[in-house]
Amino acid sequence: MKFIKKHLNIFISFMIAFFVLFITSENSPLYVMNDWVDVNAFFTVGKGMMNGLLPYKDLFEQKGPLLYLIYGIGYLISPTSYFGVFVLEVISFTVFIYYVIKICEMFKVKKYAYLISSILSILLCTSNAFAHGGSAEEFCFPYFAITLFYSLKFIKTKEVSKLELFINGLLAGFIFMIKYTLLGLWFGYMIIIIFDLLIRKRFKDIFINSIIFLSGMFLPFLIFIIYFYLNNGLKDFIDIYFIMNLFSYSPDKISLINKIELSFTGMFKSLAGNGLLILILWIYIFIVVKDYKTEKINKIYFILLIIFSILFTYIGGKFYRYYILLLLSYMLFSLIYLFYKYKPHFNKYSLFIVIVILIGYTYLNANYKDNILKSKNDYAQYIFADEINKYENATVFNYQTLDTGIYFTSNIVPNLKYFHQINISKDNFETVFVEQDRYIKEELVDFVVMKTHRDLKFLEKYYKDLFLHYELVKEKQQLSDGILKTYYLFRLKSL
Repeated sequence: MKFIKKHLNIFISFMIAFFVLFITSENSPLYVMNDWVDVNAFFTVGKGMMNGLLPYKDLFEQKGPLLYLIYGIGYLISPTSYFGVFVLEVISFTVFIYYVIKICEMFKVKKYAYLISSILSILLCTSNAFAHGGSAEEFCFPYFAITLFYSLKFIKTKEVSKLELFINGLLAGFIFMIKYTLLGLWFGYMIIIIFDLLIRKRFKDIFINSIIFLSGMFLPFLIFIIYFYLNNGLKDFIDIYFIMNLFSYSPDKISLINKIELSFTGMFKSLAGNGLLILILWIYIFIVVKDYKTEKINKIYFILLIIFSILFTYIGGKFYRYYILLLLSYMLFSLIYLFYKYKPHFNKYSLFIVIVILIGYTYLNANYKDNILKSKNDYAQYIFADEINKYENATVFNYQTLDTGIYFTSNIVPNLKYFHQINISKDNFETVFVEQDRYIKEELVDFVVMKTHRDLKFLEKYYKDLFLHYELVKEKQQLSDGILKTYYLFRLKSL
């Protein structure tokens, strides 16, 4: 009990994280599997890493290598379930909540810190942006909260230590190796520090502080550079993670002004897609900034953090539902202000009622609560895996579709580089399409899985090589992100 009392914030943070994610994340033991294509792709590459394969070179995917390492660790904890990923989710979210509590204490609402962090956690994990659980954005939560805390500390004190700069640089390096479009907060963090030093004419400190921050940021990058170089995969790493992501995903060339305009309009459309409550709380941030009694420069610094966070997230012109997840964290300041402003109206009875409501709200608004306690027989992926695993050392791949989860359910490491189809047009990266067609023609796999809204007649007409070399053995209709799709399993005719 003494240990728990001493580390109460950590313990409470863990309890909140565990409860909320247990209900809302499809990686939780409540769910038989997470059928989100992104998570399955991350797990497949992570599993490949742990079995001697190299991201980008041996397995084609476009997120950062640190994300695949995280999923690889999850695979080592639990190779045949997402429990390992769930454990890492809970740890990650615990750190996030711990720093949310520290931010609440900074703004003198310590008494309500646990309740505020609970409300924020529930709103985040039941939002449309949370998707199924396990996104790159979600695993960036702890780094975001830590740097947000230090950003606020700097805004308040106008002082920053060398150690703080290095730590936040290191965190930026982690983000850089997960998904570099999420670096907006860190860019804003350094901009406000540099601008403040300029005002105070501390020019030497600008150079020193920048070097310290960049040194920390470069460290994770250097580690992966060495890793890929030693495994003869450096070129693939640079070509895919940097060059392809930078030039193959953006829409037609438009001016910088139009990109900025699109970033903000896209962001607010995403906000609206997360419901009225989240929309109101997020917009209310600007009322909070206006009313908060502090120097004008401090308000400008805070707004800059938000602006750069938005620009980095959406400047590429893509607006997937989960992109906004980190940005929703800024709702924290609306919650802090509301509790600070109306705290005389709260007593132990009203707080108890709020907690009961929150528990019910979490379950009722969990995105995939209908999948809780489903059986393996409800999923085409497990039904197909049973058929595939009848054959010793069988191989399989997803043809013309994102990772359906068949590698996960069958516990097979892909034997082909282009093991699934990513969200990229044929015009921007034709190689994937050409190679996948070649796999079919050359019969390089025993089983092929497709997921589509098309019927069999359409497939027979447009995928003639598939039907020439493979035969349909199983099919099943099921919902995929609310859309009814048909899953097809084909087996090599000569098998």
